[in-house]
Amino acid sequence: MRVRIILLTLMLLLLVATYPFPVRAVLTIQSSEDRVILENSLLRVELDLLEGAKPVSFIVKPLGYDIITRDRYPSEWLTQEPWPGSIYRAPFIYRPGETTGVAVSCVLTTILNRTGVNVTKVITLYADRPYFDIEYILTAIDRPVSVASTWDPNLGFAVEWACMYGSATDDDRQAFGIGDRIELVKKSWCREYGPAWFVALYDNDTGTDPETGVSGLMVDTQYVDQVYSVWFEYSVATNQMWTCIRLEFKAVTLMPGHPVHYVVRYFACPIDRTLMESIGLEKLYEKIPVGGAQRGITPEQVAFYGMLTGGIVLLAASAVLAVRRYKAGERTPPPKPPTL
Repeated sequence: MRVRIILLTLMLLLLVATYPFPVRAVLTIQSSEDRVILENSLLRVELDLLEGAKPVSFIVKPLGYDIITRDRYPSEWLTQEPWPGSIYRAPFIYRPGETTGVAVSCVLTTILNRTGVNVTKVITLYADRPYFDIEYILTAIDRPVSVASTWDPNLGFAVEWACMYGSATDDDRQAFGIGDRIELVKKSWCREYGPAWFVALYDNDTGTDPETGVSGLMVDTQYVDQVYSVWFEYSVATNQMWTCIRLEFKAVTLMPGHPVHYVVRYFACPIDRTLMESIGLEKLYEKIPVGGAQRGITPEQVAFYGMLTGGIVLLAASAVLAVRRYKAGERTPPPKPPTL
Protein backbone atom coordinates (compact mmCIF):
# COMPACT_ATOMS: atom_id res chain seq x y z
CA MET A 1 0.00 0.00 0.00
CA ARG A 2 2.79 2.42 0.91
CA VAL A 3 4.51 1.74 -2.41
CA ARG A 4 1.25 2.49 -4.25
CA ILE A 5 0.80 5.80 -2.45
CA ILE A 6 4.42 6.78 -3.11
CA LEU A 7 4.06 5.97 -6.82
CA LEU A 8 0.84 7.97 -7.11
CA THR A 9 2.43 10.95 -5.37
CA LEU A 10 5.44 10.82 -7.69
CA MET A 11 3.13 10.66 -10.71
CA LEU A 12 1.25 13.78 -9.60
CA LEU A 13 4.51 15.64 -8.94
CA LEU A 14 5.77 14.64 -12.39
CA LEU A 15 2.61 15.95 -14.04
CA VAL A 16 2.91 19.29 -12.26
CA ALA A 17 6.63 19.56 -13.05
CA THR A 18 6.22 18.82 -16.76
CA TYR A 19 3.01 20.77 -17.47
CA PRO A 20 3.78 23.68 -19.87
CA PHE A 21 2.79 26.61 -17.68
CA PRO A 22 3.29 30.04 -19.34
CA VAL A 23 6.88 31.23 -19.15
CA ARG A 24 7.90 34.82 -19.46
CA ALA A 25 9.49 35.20 -22.86
CA VAL A 26 10.98 38.02 -24.89
CA LEU A 27 9.92 41.64 -24.71
CA THR A 28 11.40 43.38 -27.72
CA ILE A 29 10.82 45.86 -30.50
CA GLN A 30 13.09 45.21 -33.47
CA SER A 31 13.39 47.20 -36.67
CA SER A 32 14.71 46.77 -40.20
CA GLU A 33 14.45 48.83 -43.38
CA ASP A 34 10.85 47.83 -43.98
CA ARG A 35 9.55 46.25 -40.75
CA VAL A 36 9.05 46.85 -37.06
CA ILE A 37 8.47 43.69 -35.03
CA LEU A 38 6.75 43.86 -31.63
CA GLU A 39 7.05 40.70 -29.56
CA ASN A 40 6.23 39.54 -26.05
CA SER A 41 5.13 36.21 -24.57
CA LEU A 42 1.63 36.45 -26.09
CA LEU A 43 1.93 38.47 -29.31
CA ARG A 44 4.20 38.86 -32.32
CA VAL A 45 3.20 41.79 -34.54
CA GLU A 46 4.87 43.03 -37.75
CA LEU A 47 4.32 46.62 -38.92
CA ASP A 48 5.09 47.64 -42.51
CA LEU A 49 7.25 50.78 -42.34
CA LEU A 50 7.02 51.37 -46.08
CA GLU A 51 3.21 51.43 -46.15
CA GLY A 52 1.39 53.07 -43.27
CA ALA A 53 3.23 51.33 -40.43
CA LYS A 54 0.12 49.13 -40.32
CA PRO A 55 -0.01 45.55 -38.98
CA VAL A 56 0.65 43.06 -41.78
CA SER A 57 1.12 40.13 -39.41
CA PHE A 58 -0.49 39.65 -35.99
CA ILE A 59 0.33 36.29 -34.44
CA VAL A 60 -1.54 35.48 -31.24
CA LYS A 61 0.78 32.90 -29.69
CA PRO A 62 -1.81 31.05 -27.53
CA LEU A 63 -3.92 30.58 -30.68
CA GLY A 64 -0.93 29.61 -32.80
CA TYR A 65 -1.76 31.48 -36.00
CA ASP A 66 -1.83 34.88 -37.74
CA ILE A 67 -5.22 36.62 -37.58
CA ILE A 68 -4.43 39.26 -40.23
CA THR A 69 -5.96 38.73 -43.66
CA ARG A 70 -4.20 40.14 -46.71
CA ASP A 71 -7.53 41.32 -48.14
CA ARG A 72 -8.07 44.00 -45.47
CA TYR A 73 -5.40 45.39 -43.17
CA PRO A 74 -5.97 47.36 -39.95
CA SER A 75 -5.25 51.01 -40.69
CA GLU A 76 -5.84 54.69 -39.87
CA TRP A 77 -7.74 57.22 -41.95
CA LEU A 78 -8.01 61.00 -42.16
CA THR A 79 -11.59 61.08 -43.40
CA GLN A 80 -11.32 64.35 -45.35
CA GLU A 81 -9.42 62.18 -47.87
CA PRO A 82 -10.90 59.46 -50.08
CA TRP A 83 -10.67 56.02 -48.42
CA PRO A 84 -8.23 54.51 -47.51
CA GLY A 85 -6.39 57.84 -47.28
CA SER A 86 -2.75 58.91 -47.41
CA ILE A 87 -1.66 57.32 -44.10
CA TYR A 88 -2.36 53.86 -45.56
CA ARG A 89 0.50 54.13 -48.10
CA ALA A 90 2.81 56.56 -46.30
CA PRO A 91 6.39 55.54 -45.41
CA PHE A 92 7.25 55.92 -41.71
CA ILE A 93 10.55 56.58 -39.98
CA TYR A 94 11.45 54.50 -36.92
CA ARG A 95 13.33 55.53 -33.80
CA PRO A 96 13.59 53.62 -30.49
CA GLY A 97 11.77 54.85 -27.43
CA GLU A 98 12.08 54.15 -23.71
CA THR A 99 12.77 50.68 -22.32
CA THR A 100 11.98 49.44 -18.81
CA GLY A 101 11.68 46.02 -17.23
CA VAL A 102 7.97 45.86 -18.00
CA ALA A 103 7.57 47.83 -21.24
CA VAL A 104 9.37 48.88 -24.42
CA SER A 105 8.40 51.61 -26.85
CA CYS A 106 9.22 53.14 -30.21
CA VAL A 107 8.24 56.22 -32.20
CA LEU A 108 7.10 56.12 -35.84
CA THR A 109 6.63 59.32 -37.84
CA THR A 110 5.57 60.43 -41.30
CA ILE A 111 4.94 63.78 -43.00
CA LEU A 112 1.90 64.02 -45.27
CA ASN A 113 2.90 67.08 -47.28
CA ARG A 114 -0.11 67.07 -49.58
CA THR A 115 -2.50 66.81 -46.63
CA GLY A 116 -0.43 69.17 -44.48
CA VAL A 117 -0.25 66.87 -41.45
CA ASN A 118 2.51 65.24 -39.41
CA VAL A 119 1.46 61.84 -38.06
CA THR A 120 3.29 60.23 -35.13
CA LYS A 121 2.64 56.84 -33.56
CA VAL A 122 4.16 56.22 -30.12
CA ILE A 123 3.91 52.46 -29.56
CA THR A 124 4.25 50.86 -26.12
CA LEU A 125 4.44 47.08 -25.73
CA TYR A 126 4.04 45.48 -22.29
CA ALA A 127 5.53 42.32 -20.79
CA ASP A 128 3.18 39.33 -20.65
CA ARG A 129 0.13 41.32 -21.73
CA PRO A 130 -2.16 40.60 -24.71
CA TYR A 131 -2.07 44.19 -25.92
CA PHE A 132 -0.01 47.23 -26.87
CA ASP A 133 -0.88 50.93 -26.94
CA ILE A 134 -0.53 53.44 -29.75
CA GLU A 135 -0.63 57.15 -29.00
CA TYR A 136 -1.53 58.99 -32.20
CA ILE A 137 -0.25 62.55 -32.48
CA LEU A 138 -1.62 64.65 -35.36
CA THR A 139 -0.07 68.06 -36.03
CA ALA A 140 -0.75 70.59 -38.79
CA ILE A 141 2.48 71.48 -40.61
CA ASP A 142 2.05 75.12 -41.58
CA ARG A 143 -1.68 75.87 -41.93
CA PRO A 144 -4.97 74.85 -40.29
CA VAL A 145 -6.26 71.47 -41.49
CA SER A 146 -9.85 70.35 -41.06
CA VAL A 147 -10.10 66.62 -40.33
CA ALA A 148 -13.77 66.12 -41.24
CA SER A 149 -15.43 63.93 -43.85
CA THR A 150 -17.32 65.44 -46.77
CA TRP A 151 -20.47 63.36 -46.14
CA ASP A 152 -20.58 63.95 -42.36
CA PRO A 153 -18.82 67.06 -41.04
CA ASN A 154 -18.89 65.58 -37.50
CA LEU A 155 -16.68 62.62 -38.40
CA GLY A 156 -12.89 62.95 -38.23
CA PHE A 157 -9.88 60.69 -37.62
CA ALA A 158 -10.63 56.95 -37.74
CA VAL A 159 -8.84 53.75 -36.67
CA GLU A 160 -9.97 50.45 -38.18
CA TRP A 161 -9.46 46.89 -36.97
CA ALA A 162 -9.80 44.00 -39.44
CA CYS A 163 -8.97 40.31 -39.19
CA MET A 164 -10.19 36.77 -39.80
CA TYR A 165 -10.33 33.76 -37.47
CA GLY A 166 -9.78 30.21 -38.71
CA SER A 167 -10.30 29.42 -42.38
CA ALA A 168 -13.58 31.30 -42.90
CA THR A 169 -15.43 34.35 -41.61
CA ASP A 170 -18.84 32.69 -41.21
CA ASP A 171 -18.49 32.63 -37.43
CA ASP A 172 -16.70 35.97 -37.02
CA ARG A 173 -18.76 38.55 -35.15
CA GLN A 174 -18.42 42.23 -34.17
CA ALA A 175 -18.78 43.69 -30.69
CA PHE A 176 -18.76 47.19 -29.26
CA GLY A 177 -19.37 48.99 -26.00
CA ILE A 178 -21.02 52.37 -25.48
CA GLY A 179 -21.33 53.15 -21.78
CA ASP A 180 -22.76 50.11 -19.99
CA ARG A 181 -24.23 48.75 -23.22
CA ILE A 182 -22.29 45.94 -24.90
CA GLU A 183 -23.65 44.48 -28.11
CA LEU A 184 -22.67 41.48 -30.24
CA VAL A 185 -23.62 41.92 -33.89
CA LYS A 186 -22.96 40.84 -37.45
CA LYS A 187 -23.70 43.71 -39.82
CA SER A 188 -22.18 45.70 -42.65
CA TRP A 189 -22.21 49.16 -44.17
CA CYS A 190 -23.82 50.86 -41.20
CA ARG A 191 -22.88 52.94 -38.16
CA GLU A 192 -23.63 53.08 -34.46
CA TYR A 193 -23.36 56.58 -32.99
CA GLY A 194 -22.02 57.29 -29.53
CA PRO A 195 -18.82 57.39 -27.44
CA ALA A 196 -17.71 53.78 -27.86
CA TRP A 197 -14.95 52.71 -25.48
CA PHE A 198 -14.06 49.51 -27.33
CA VAL A 199 -14.70 47.71 -30.61
CA ALA A 200 -13.85 44.06 -31.21
CA LEU A 201 -14.08 41.07 -33.51
CA TYR A 202 -14.43 37.55 -32.12
CA ASP A 203 -14.88 33.97 -33.22
CA ASN A 204 -18.45 32.87 -32.47
CA ASP A 205 -17.68 29.17 -33.00
CA THR A 206 -19.13 27.37 -29.95
CA GLY A 207 -17.93 23.95 -31.05
CA THR A 208 -14.79 22.10 -30.02
CA ASP A 209 -12.35 24.16 -32.12
CA PRO A 210 -9.74 25.53 -29.67
CA GLU A 211 -8.65 28.30 -32.06
CA THR A 212 -11.23 30.83 -30.87
CA GLY A 213 -10.19 34.36 -30.07
CA VAL A 214 -11.11 37.99 -29.64
CA SER A 215 -9.28 41.12 -30.80
CA GLY A 216 -9.87 44.79 -31.38
CA LEU A 217 -9.35 48.33 -30.15
CA MET A 218 -9.95 50.03 -26.82
CA VAL A 219 -9.95 53.80 -26.29
CA ASP A 220 -8.09 55.32 -23.35
CA THR A 221 -10.68 56.65 -20.88
CA GLN A 222 -9.67 60.29 -21.30
CA TYR A 223 -10.43 60.12 -25.04
CA VAL A 224 -13.72 58.17 -25.01
CA ASP A 225 -15.80 61.37 -25.19
CA GLN A 226 -14.04 62.18 -28.46
CA VAL A 227 -15.41 59.05 -30.17
CA TYR A 228 -18.24 59.90 -32.59
CA SER A 229 -19.30 56.56 -34.09
CA VAL A 230 -18.51 52.93 -34.93
CA TRP A 231 -18.47 51.59 -38.50
CA PHE A 232 -19.28 47.93 -39.33
CA GLU A 233 -18.34 46.05 -42.47
CA TYR A 234 -17.55 42.56 -43.73
CA SER A 235 -16.82 41.01 -47.09
CA VAL A 236 -19.45 39.03 -48.97
CA ALA A 237 -17.12 38.23 -51.89
CA THR A 238 -16.11 34.58 -52.23
CA ASN A 239 -12.51 35.52 -53.01
CA GLN A 240 -12.13 37.80 -49.97
CA MET A 241 -12.67 36.84 -46.34
CA TRP A 242 -12.52 39.53 -43.70
CA THR A 243 -14.55 41.36 -41.07
CA CYS A 244 -13.81 44.87 -39.84
CA ILE A 245 -14.96 47.38 -37.27
CA ARG A 246 -13.83 51.02 -37.06
CA LEU A 247 -13.52 53.62 -34.32
CA GLU A 248 -14.39 57.06 -35.65
CA PHE A 249 -13.46 60.14 -33.66
CA LYS A 250 -15.13 63.52 -33.80
CA ALA A 251 -14.08 66.04 -36.42
CA VAL A 252 -11.31 68.42 -35.42
CA THR A 253 -9.31 71.30 -36.92
CA LEU A 254 -5.57 70.86 -36.56
CA MET A 255 -3.54 73.99 -35.87
CA PRO A 256 0.25 74.39 -36.31
CA GLY A 257 2.00 73.97 -32.97
CA HIS A 258 -1.06 72.42 -31.28
CA PRO A 259 -0.96 68.62 -31.65
CA VAL A 260 -4.08 66.51 -31.17
CA HIS A 261 -3.69 63.22 -29.30
CA TYR A 262 -5.59 59.91 -29.24
CA VAL A 263 -4.58 56.75 -27.36
CA VAL A 264 -5.83 53.39 -28.61
CA ARG A 265 -5.08 49.94 -27.18
CA TYR A 266 -4.71 47.06 -29.66
CA PHE A 267 -5.57 43.73 -28.04
CA ALA A 268 -5.79 40.08 -29.12
CA CYS A 269 -6.09 36.87 -27.10
CA PRO A 270 -8.07 33.64 -26.73
CA ILE A 271 -11.55 34.05 -25.27
CA ASP A 272 -10.23 33.48 -21.76
CA ARG A 273 -11.47 35.11 -18.53
CA THR A 274 -8.06 35.93 -17.06
CA LEU A 275 -6.64 37.44 -20.25
CA MET A 276 -9.77 39.44 -21.03
CA GLU A 277 -9.90 40.75 -17.45
CA SER A 278 -6.30 41.96 -17.86
CA ILE A 279 -7.49 44.05 -20.82
CA GLY A 280 -10.56 45.33 -18.98
CA LEU A 281 -13.08 43.32 -21.00
CA GLU A 282 -14.57 41.01 -18.38
CA LYS A 283 -18.07 42.22 -19.31
CA LEU A 284 -17.47 41.27 -22.93
CA TYR A 285 -16.23 37.86 -21.81
CA GLU A 286 -19.47 37.27 -19.91
CA LYS A 287 -21.50 38.43 -22.91
CA ILE A 288 -19.97 36.09 -25.50
CA PRO A 289 -21.95 32.81 -25.82
CA VAL A 290 -20.62 29.95 -23.74
CA GLY A 291 -18.46 27.36 -25.47
CA GLY A 292 -15.76 25.09 -24.05
CA ALA A 293 -13.10 26.20 -26.52
CA GLN A 294 -14.11 29.85 -26.14
CA ARG A 295 -13.17 29.82 -22.49
CA GLY A 296 -9.52 29.22 -23.26
CA ILE A 297 -9.52 25.46 -22.54
CA THR A 298 -6.96 23.85 -24.81
CA PRO A 299 -6.69 20.11 -25.53
CA GLU A 300 -3.45 19.99 -23.51
CA GLN A 301 -5.20 21.53 -20.50
CA VAL A 302 -8.10 19.09 -20.82
CA ALA A 303 -5.69 16.13 -20.86
CA PHE A 304 -3.64 17.50 -17.96
CA TYR A 305 -6.58 18.23 -15.70
CA GLY A 306 -8.15 14.89 -16.61
CA MET A 307 -5.00 13.02 -15.55
CA LEU A 308 -4.69 15.14 -12.42
CA THR A 309 -8.29 14.48 -11.42
CA GLY A 310 -7.92 10.77 -12.12
CA GLY A 311 -4.77 10.58 -10.01
CA ILE A 312 -6.41 12.38 -7.10
CA VAL A 313 -9.46 10.08 -7.26
CA LEU A 314 -7.24 6.98 -7.34
CA LEU A 315 -5.17 8.24 -4.42
CA ALA A 316 -8.28 8.98 -2.37
CA ALA A 317 -9.75 5.57 -3.15
CA SER A 318 -6.53 3.85 -2.06
CA ALA A 319 -6.52 5.81 1.20
CA VAL A 320 -10.15 4.86 1.94
CA LEU A 321 -9.41 1.21 1.23
CA ALA A 322 -6.39 1.27 3.53
CA VAL A 323 -8.44 2.75 6.37
CA ARG A 324 -11.17 0.12 5.93
CA ARG A 325 -8.61 -2.69 6.00
CA TYR A 326 -7.03 -1.27 9.12
CA LYS A 327 -10.37 -1.00 10.92
CA ALA A 328 -11.29 -4.54 9.93
CA GLY A 329 -8.03 -5.81 11.37
CA GLU A 330 -6.94 -7.06 8.01
CA ARG A 331 -3.25 -7.91 7.75
CA THR A 332 -1.21 -9.00 4.79
CA PRO A 333 -0.15 -12.66 5.36
CA PRO A 334 3.56 -13.42 5.23
CA PRO A 335 4.79 -15.04 2.05
CA LYS A 336 4.73 -18.84 1.96
CA PRO A 337 8.10 -20.63 1.98
CA PRO A 338 9.07 -22.18 -1.32
CA THR A 339 8.04 -25.80 -1.84
CA LEU A 340 10.95 -28.21 -2.10
